[in-house]
Amino acid sequence: MSAADVLACCQALYEKHKVITYPRSDCRYLPKDHFKEASSVVQAVKKTASSLASAVDGANTSLKSKAWNDSKVEAHHAIIPTGKSTVSLSGRELSVYELIARQYLMQFYPSAEYAEAKLTFDIAGGVFIAKGKKLMLEGWRALIARDSASQKEDLESLVPPLDKGTVLTCLRGDIKDCMTEPPRYFTEATLLQAMTGIARFVQDNSLKKILRDTDGLGTEARARGLWTCCSNVAC
Repeated sequence: MSAADVLACCQALYEKHKVITYPRSDCRYLPKDHFKEASSVVQAVKKTASSLASAVDGANTSLKSKAWNDSKVEAHHAIIPTGKSTVSLSGRELSVYELIARQYLMQFYPSAEYAEAKLTFDIAGGVFIAKGKKLMLEGWRALIARDSASQKEDLESLVPPLDKGTVLTCLRGDIKDCMTEPPRYFTEATLLQAMTGIARFVQDNSLKKILRDTDGLGTEARARGLWTCCSNVAC
């Protein structure tokens, strides 16, 4: 979906269906006073998006994440579902609603836990490092689709346990001949991201500081509006 399509869906979800909060906010925090509404909100999600029914059943609304922070809330808080439900969403509207609702539900799941392993080798005076990582407890990541092959990774096969000081034989070494690649072309998503972090593309240090200390070319919501206008202009 284009940025313009997403914005149109958000406006409909907010104004017509009233199932999400103000959609032009770039704040990522929620007022603590809204925490008491969590139970009614997740039940509204279950009625509106049946695909998230199991996610709602697994949510623990007594968990309070760092998202609930009055000091970080600006004119508008983060975009979240409301306590109102509906079954009249179009296909695209439902897709956007599910993204917003899933993000809201994640905070009511426990933390994801990983096991990590790292081996450091000295080969002919050079330092070589092997790392491995395995998901042990899905937690909130259970709501994110993952590649089934990656779920079956065996940490010990990637980085076997070794005692410190173990001496091994390096059987071979490969030197790869690679060439640098030019930066990728912007997509709508990466362009919106670049517009809100434009300072990293500026060489002038004084201008870079100004852009870094402000919103760049504007908030994400404003950048979406600007991109929508630009996308309707022939260049």
